[in-house]
Amino acid sequence: MNSPADLLHTVEKVCGARFVSQKLSLFAETRDLLAGPSFTLWLYALFVLDSDDLVTDWLAESLPVPAAFLAKYLLSLGFYASTATDLREYAETVLDDLEMRVTAIQLPHTLYHHVAHEGHLVM
Repeated sequence: MNSPADLLHTVEKVCGARFVSQKLSLFAETRDLLAGPSFTLWLYALFVLDSDDLVTDWLAESLPVPAAFLAKYLLSLGFYASTATDLREYAETVLDDLEMRVTAIQLPHTLYHHVAHEGHLVM
């Protein structure tokens, strides 16, 4: 599996989710897609695409829909870069890990102190 830092970079740069709220929304949309009918189509595609170029094109066609791109990207990682037997479970586990990392980010103490007082800067 790609490192969590690599995956977060993909979420930020490719999917355009720079802020925590955008990332959490993206993860929720991705979960919805993984639970829906698209999952079966994507799984089938992974089994029939027989070259790196075709897989790259398959991923690229989803770039306008970041949640679809992320879902397909995670499924392809599970398929090609892991020993996972349940690709939906694999993708959901990765999303859980990313969500945990995103929500665990803490503001530096001094910055928190400045914004914690009703938005007024306190020196």
